[in-house]
Amino acid sequence: MGLWKIFKRKSDEVLFDRAVNERKHSLVVVYGARLISKGKLEYHRVMPYAESLFTINRKKEAVKILDTFAKEKIENGYFSEAIPLLTKAIKYDPENIETVKLLSRAYEGKNLLFEAFQTLIDLLSTFKNGGKNTAEVRNLIGNFLKRYPLPSFQIIYANI
Repeated sequence: MGLWKIFKRKSDEVLFDRAVNERKHSLVVVYGARLISKGKLEYHRVMPYAESLFTINRKKEAVKILDTFAKEKIENGYFSEAIPLLTKAIKYDPENIETVKLLSRAYEGKNLLFEAFQTLIDLLSTFKNGGKNTAEVRNLIGNFLKRYPLPSFQIIYANI
């Protein structure tokens, strides 16, 4: 029986977890991609997979993975699980409008309206400071203010 364990093929989950523990980022990415293709990349493995993608400089792919998992969590009402994924994605791509929209939506889902609004304002500031077109971000903020016409939000927006 002991010999069987030596020659038994390890599952991709086991190999993924081993690669994470050994900090072998290229292997984490390989096994993570296999798990995704099988539909078996679970929530607790998403963050290590994304971290490895960031480490090997595949940031766009990492942000896309985080956004995809977060969107699924938001659609199922698991806002608290989506927020850390999106916060990590914004850390590496602070100008990603889709990520910011998802994060704002997750905060709204938890009734954290100030955080939702602040997320949009931060994106607007980033775009303004970078000399980028702010029309789409202003549209997002305008829609938010239609849903939540609070005077404090109006004042903050007017001062930017």
